[in-house]
Amino acid sequence: PPIEWQRSFGGTNGDTLYALLQTSDGGFILGGESASGATGNKTSANFGGQDFWVVRLDPNGNKVWDYSFGGSGSDVLFSLQQTSDGGFVLGGSSDSAISGNKSAAKLGARDFWVVRLDASGNKLWDRSFGGTGEDVLFGLQNTADGGFLIGGFSSSGISGNKTSQNLGGNDFWVVRLNANGSNVWDKSFGGTEDDGIYSLQQTGDGGFILAGNSYSASTGNKTSTNFGSDDIWIARLDASGNKLWDRSFGGSGDDGFFNVAIQQTADGGFVLGGDSTSPADGNKTSAPFGQDDFWVIRLDANGNKLWDRSFGGQDNDYLTSLTQTTDGGFLLGGGSNSGTNSTKTSMGFGLTDFWVVRVDTNGNRLWDKSFGGTAADGFFNVSLRSTSDGGFLLGGDSRSGINGNKTAAGLGSEDFWIVKLNGAQPLRLRAVAQSNIGQSGFRFFLSGAVNAFYVIDYSLNLVQWTPLRTNQLNAAEVEITDLEARTDSHRFYRARNWP
Repeated sequence: PPIEWQRSFGGTNGDTLYALLQTSDGGFILGGESASGATGNKTSANFGGQDFWVVRLDPNGNKVWDYSFGGSGSDVLFSLQQTSDGGFVLGGSSDSAISGNKSAAKLGARDFWVVRLDASGNKLWDRSFGGTGEDVLFGLQNTADGGFLIGGFSSSGISGNKTSQNLGGNDFWVVRLNANGSNVWDKSFGGTEDDGIYSLQQTGDGGFILAGNSYSASTGNKTSTNFGSDDIWIARLDASGNKLWDRSFGGSGDDGFFNVAIQQTADGGFVLGGDSTSPADGNKTSAPFGQDDFWVIRLDANGNKLWDRSFGGQDNDYLTSLTQTTDGGFLLGGGSNSGTNSTKTSMGFGLTDFWVVRVDTNGNRLWDKSFGGTAADGFFNVSLRSTSDGGFLLGGDSRSGINGNKTAAGLGSEDFWIVKLNGAQPLRLRAVAQSNIGQSGFRFFLSGAVNAFYVIDYSLNLVQWTPLRTNQLNAAEVEITDLEARTDSHRFYRARNWP
């Protein structure tokens, strides 16, 4: 799919995008961290080292408003959701005391911090969750009852407002909140080493699925064994937070070190992905291509592996986001500094690029695309979402100026950068009736996605096809005239996308 539009947002310092989604009005909401003051196209002030920064866009990518939330320390937004009333809930980590516009007390070294906004971006409330240690929130989801589920890693014991004990270094820690942000329950899962949640979701039966990274053997309340130094680890919970089962996935190397993403699929199973340095051993069956690869795993509803696939070049490729597409396939997104090979066909532009891979329902690659400039773009934090028009929105951080296929100017050391890809609009041919084709040739019109490349072929027998014209749609509809049709008694035409 071609680029429909792209935008940069930020000030003169570092601004890093971690989360995005399409809003109910067809616009978009972006969230991450910002160390910038009101400079560039950022209008909200800075309160500390880094703040939560959220940017609301209209359907065409134009900024509606932006707001900062934080205290005098470091506050980093990793996840956000739109709420049923049209507002938003933000989640991340905070080491700030009560200061700036943060009103929730600090509980430990770092805390889970949740901020609820109305539809205009005004703060309704904020809450801190944690103990005396390190508690970092990466995942946040709405629940069916109007509350929220938040999760990440925790090194805290029973202290602060954390009621579940610590099982090792860091544990999976998940907290169920009601609509007002009050703690309903909290649970810890893990072994004697480090374990942390990167992604979570409420499942169709009202329970939950947690996904992250684990260094632990089968200890604590973890029952699945490790295959390497660290594996991708998932845990299925019921609605009350009781563990139903857990599964590990990996080989003898590092798996899921930088990020792990999970989504329940339409058939009730799951698609799971992260980065991998492992060979085809353990329970990983796909061979590696470089130092780190995209690794995607398809599971049934009970967590049993159906297949796994690796994608990448000779260097580093980090999968950080995935989503199921309307045709039952999947879109994978992350960062890449690899060249091309059999599974990566798009050449990069700079030190690192956004890299997107489209696969079918069986994990076979359909296409892959790179997006970026000549500097570093989206290495560890590319986020993507399907959009209501059949297209996609992807975003992350960018240090590039206008170069490569990036046309949005840089504003500071690093910026929020988002790219909107066109929806899957079919090519259509519309004939024009003419009284004398022998003199003027055959005229017809082609329509499809603006900026898409296409090929028009003709045939005399519907068996052998010859390219007539290759071009780019620079308008909603273009006129094409085939003068050579004057010499043939009949011709057939077809339109196809290219490449």
